[in-house]
Amino acid sequence: MIFAPRPYAGGNDEHIFGLIMPIQSNEFGVPITPADQPDLGRTPAYYQNSIGNFWVTPDGNRIVGTISLKDIGNR
Repeated sequence: MIFAPRPYAGGNDEHIFGLIMPIQSNEFGVPITPADQPDLGRTPAYYQNSIGNFWVTPDGNRIVGTISLKDIGNR
């Protein structure tokens, strides 16, 4: 099976949190909550502006991967 990332188009926020949160808290031991990460609730405004973007990799109706790039200065 080939998985292909695509730009985030909205509508899968619960899947994105469901993927990212266990990795942060269980795998890396980071005591973080969704409230600590307002960027994930504002994906288009935070990541999909200027030259940044947020991509998701779907497997059917599930999100199985994400990656983002954010220009924080100096391109």
